[in-house]
Amino acid sequence: MNKTFYLSENFSLDTKKRLLKIILNGKGKYKCYIPESYYELLNVFQSSSSLKGSLFKGLTFYIYNFDKVKKNRLEKIILIQQGSIYNPDTLFNANDELLIVTSFTKKFDPSIIGKFSIKTRVITNYWVEKCFLKKKIYDFDKYPMFIPCSLENGINGNYNIDNDNDNVNENKFQ
Repeated sequence: MNKTFYLSENFSLDTKKRLLKIILNGKGKYKCYIPESYYELLNVFQSSSSLKGSLFKGLTFYIYNFDKVKKNRLEKIILIQQGSIYNPDTLFNANDELLIVTSFTKKFDPSIIGKFSIKTRVITNYWVEKCFLKKKIYDFDKYPMFIPCSLENGINGNYNIDNDNDNVNENKFQ
């Protein structure tokens, strides 16, 4: 069985290298694709008929809390799959739901939800990317990576260990 792994641009280069080693040490035939940018991933598959589809048809997205480059990448993925990007003039039906896409690792401000007069659901960019790469819609609530972080300071992966007693000192989490 062949499997292809896509290592997200959100991983550091060191993390990508470690994951690549783990993947390549596994059994079976594996391919690992590490794009320089998400645009590269889209451009590689641009000629593929499987890139364009209707995966997000009927869904409207609001991209929140991303830099301009990442926001543009997410919008491109959504539009390629016939999704819509929210704008204030968009007309909604009573049963419609707005998907607010935010980062898993950045603090999410829930007050943004009050900005909209329709039902909303908050998801992460990982949901959009995984659905796109796997060509299927995943259950929002099934995986924690699809739900934004609610920690006060977000997640940055750094922590310090108190060497005196070999326990993690909770006050040193960053």
